Amino acid sequence: MLKKLLYLFSPITLFSLMCLLSSFTFNGGCTKTVHDTTTVYDTITVHDTIVTETGTIFLCWLSDFGQSAVLCSDPTADTAQSQITIRWDTNSDTFPYEYVFPCYLFFENELYLSTQTNYTIRLNSDIGSCEGTITIPEGTSITEPSEDDTLPLGQNVIVTWTKAQGASLYEYDLDISAYDSSGNYLDYYSTYGCNIDTTYTIDSSLFNVPNAAYYSVWFIVEPFSGPRPEPGAQGNMTGTIPGFLNGVGYGDGVYFYVGTPVVKLSGAKRHNRPSIKERMNNYLKQLGSNLTCE
Repeated sequence: MLKKLLYLFSPITLFSLMCLLSSFTFNGGCTKTVHDTTTVYDTITVHDTIVTETGTIFLCWLSDFGQSAVLCSDPTADTAQSQITIRWDTNSDTFPYEYVFPCYLFFENELYLSTQTNYTIRLNSDIGSCEGTITIPEGTSITEPSEDDTLPLGQNVIVTWTKAQGASLYEYDLDISAYDSSGNYLDYYSTYGCNIDTTYTIDSSLFNVPNAAYYSVWFIVEPFSGPRPEPGAQGNMTGTIPGFLNGVGYGDGVYFYVGTPVVKLSGAKRHNRPSIKERMNNYLKQLGSNLTCE
């Protein structure tokens, strides 16, 4: 059931909601602090090409339950001349563009694809083209901790998951909320990244917020095939546009506590998987780019 809830909302639906919400400023009784230690660089190097804030980059994600892509460029690519084609075996299809914003052109499709099959993606546009081939890895399941576990304070938390066939890395998203002994919210920590191994250690130092009695923790992991996003990373698509093509397997998520909670939250209050906007921005940030979609 948890896995089904993770993928209940389409990435494009979440993307449109996030872009709408980002145009407003919220003021509430609590301060939400996001502690982000990721270093942001001014440029990234892809295929010996320097991509800056006025440059061009293509990102694409393929999964068995949906596909999405974004072409970042300045000037914005012409929608009438931009098309993504997917080919596998004797089949082919196209990705129509869904949204266009200054410097960003988004594409989406909802094909039912298979894992461990070679898929070739080609982007054609008025500003250039690129092509690459990728497979979609198998899925993964989190083995530890268990859903709704209550773990003791004062020690590291190790999250483990099963190895996914065909995965070259695993993308994770970690959210921690701190509460006092009365259940009042105190602070928030969030981070994301990629692991090659099937374990992730949450350091005990993250559970030392002053006056905090317990913490709720939400951890999502998804298996990926494709280049690891990091400053200086090489794309895996050839052509005139630097391209990063990724296969995304079925992921898993777990919600648990560190310290004894006053009351356990219902599933409706938990997080959903990252939207396409969040995923794109996270990926670009890990590459070292200042390109973002606000």
